[in-house]
Amino acid sequence: MFDALKDPVTSQVRDGFAILRHYMLGTPFPSETEQRMGRYNVLATYASLVLVLSFIPLTVGGVWMIFLERGTAMYETMKLLHLMGVGLIALFFLVHLFAVIQAEHRPLLKAVFTTGKVSLEWARKHLGEYASKMRAN
Repeated sequence: MFDALKDPVTSQVRDGFAILRHYMLGTPFPSETEQRMGRYNVLATYASLVLVLSFIPLTVGGVWMIFLERGTAMYETMKLLHLMGVGLIALFFLVHLFAVIQAEHRPLLKAVFTTGKVSLEWARKHLGEYASKMRAN
């Protein structure tokens, strides 16, 4: 899942914007971005990081609210921290929903709920690096 983080930050940013432009405007992927795409793209990696990190403020704020007296400044601070965690989880959900409704992901979504397989052509286009690794095995 986090293989994309091994790439230099400049590549991650370039790939992330290329993927966003593709999703939002329909522009084709640059060939280098297409070739680097693994099983998960860099946007999926960052969305997953947001989900993982969201549990920190969610948990810290929620646990501390149990021990603090309502109405105090510290309680309100912990409530805001807790709500920030909830907001980050909601952001992850919205990003995930956005990815699922993309028409080009339908073969992948269909594979998840049926055989678990996509066509080799689709895999080459959308999962270039991953498809290359699988061919080598």
